[in-house]
Amino acid sequence: MAELVRCGDLWGRTVVLHESTWDEHILDAHAGDMLGNLDAIEPTLADPDVITRDVERPDGVNYYRWNVLGPPHDEQYLKVCVRFEYSEGRRIGIVVTSYVTLSIKRSEKRLWSRRRRRQ
Repeated sequence: MAELVRCGDLWGRTVVLHESTWDEHILDAHAGDMLGNLDAIEPTLADPDVITRDVERPDGVNYYRWNVLGPPHDEQYLKVCVRFEYSEGRRIGIVVTSYVTLSIKRSEKRLWSRRRRRQ
């Protein structure tokens, strides 16, 4: 599988976005928001504003970054959903989807939050 992104998250864990996920899921389902925004995935994973536990996937973690996209999606979060699994003899994060959202779900348990004011 071809990788489009491979980076470390805030805690040094490797996270990967496969080309097939980008093309066959993210762009198919969220092209209006995500087309041309591949370069926003890595900064969201490496330097997020909020990290939460996914409510639907027990092995899922969500990374949010505010205002990482340009207009018309500035003043919004980019959400990158990651599933962690064992691969290469260690735990690897696999991006399962990414999209733009106005808010963080209250039902998601916060694992980490940057203490900075939104501009």
